[in-house]
Amino acid sequence: MSPCNKVCRIDRTLKLCQGCWRTIEEITLWRRLSDDEKRQIMKRLENRKRRFAPH
Repeated sequence: MSPCNKVCRIDRTLKLCQGCWRTIEEITLWRRLSDDEKRQIMKRLENRKRRFAPH
């Protein structure tokens, strides 16, 4: 389970990947996180996308 869609562009102001909306820390730690932790992050990603994606 990964939100990565191979569109890796880090917004320097937001410090978020504009492809998957994870923070650099979340991306770095992803392989070591439990499935539960990953699910919690995945829930937050949709909100980040709605908030920060260009309209």
